[in-house]
Amino acid sequence: MPILALTLLGVTALQRRRNNFAGISLGLAAAMKLTAWPMAIGALLVARDSKSRSDWKRIAAWVVAIVVVTVTPFAIRAPWAFMSNVFAFPLGLTGVASPAASALPGHILTTLWAPAGHILAPVTFLVGGYFMAKYLRRHWPLTLSQVLAILSLVFLTMMCVASATRIGYVIYPLNFALWSWGVHGNRRARKGIGSDRFGVLKDPECPVHQFARGLRDRDTGDPIKTVVASLLKE
Repeated sequence: MPILALTLLGVTALQRRRNNFAGISLGLAAAMKLTAWPMAIGALLVARDSKSRSDWKRIAAWVVAIVVVTVTPFAIRAPWAFMSNVFAFPLGLTGVASPAASALPGHILTTLWAPAGHILAPVTFLVGGYFMAKYLRRHWPLTLSQVLAILSLVFLTMMCVASATRIGYVIYPLNFALWSWGVHGNRRARKGIGSDRFGVLKDPECPVHQFARGLRDRDTGDPIKTVVASLLKE
């Protein structure tokens, strides 16, 4: 839960274009668990400053700095233990059985035939990566809403095909889907009216009646359906 909370705090900061705060939040989350890295990488694609210019370097600087400061001492002190716990164990390469055993497709296939657990996830990753690359090429540049929709689908897919996983990880795709819908909005050409569904982009100086009219006129499309439809067309 703290990892997800920090990640969503970073999402809110990205939407408000407070990139220092976003970098710190995502950096702390990434330093604690690998599940935060997809959003940290996605933030590099959509970070914008107050003039709508790409600001990925600021996000990257904070994330790298925090991860290096907090992780490097442990990696230097016990490199083999670090590699085993951070990378080998999650991939099921340590020979130690994981207590995570939710009856999802990946775990069921691994139970029936052990090699399937080491094949299904990499194959899914490669196939999904191919279609995702085509999607990115056709829809670049991405919005924050699109990144969250993509991550929701990625987390849901990988959770289902992983050999050892917990159903509790469903909080990631569910929250990313919800926030994808929440930050999706239609920026009006007229200054001060544009808003997402959470209202975080509204101009504080905008008259109330103008802001309300902007909410009524916003785009009501579903970003998850849009991404899925686009991937199926590839």
